[in-house]
Amino acid sequence: MARDLDPLLKEIDKIMDDFVDSVFAKSQQNLVDDNKIDTGTLFKTGNIVRKFLDKEIVYPASYATDVEYGRMAGTMPPIDSLTKWVERKLRVPKNESRSVAFAIAKSIKERGIEQTPFLRNALEQTQLEFKNLKFK
Repeated sequence: MARDLDPLLKEIDKIMDDFVDSVFAKSQQNLVDDNKIDTGTLFKTGNIVRKFLDKEIVYPASYATDVEYGRMAGTMPPIDSLTKWVERKLRVPKNESRSVAFAIAKSIKERGIEQTPFLRNALEQTQLEFKNLKFK
């Protein structure tokens, strides 16, 4: 009986690979479309961990959760990371960047950050596409 299941399980694993590949590609495109690429760390570190019948999309960048789900008001993000961002993205001189970063961090603490669900949107779109597929 177990041997009879092998071809079926292999086909299911292949379909799971196709599904996760589609979700991952769409999530990457969402990051580009939503202009969430500064240094490219979030984009470049995204990957798929594959095991038989077990797939996981991973975005290990420390701020991935803040991009996907937003950040609630109440806590300040690390000023050092923001300082580098302020220098790169806003082109603020190094001698002024820390005070600008502090003001941004304070604003984030008060207002939070809006979510950009790059991965959840990719999953929902792929689910709709796969729902309409007819498998042999």
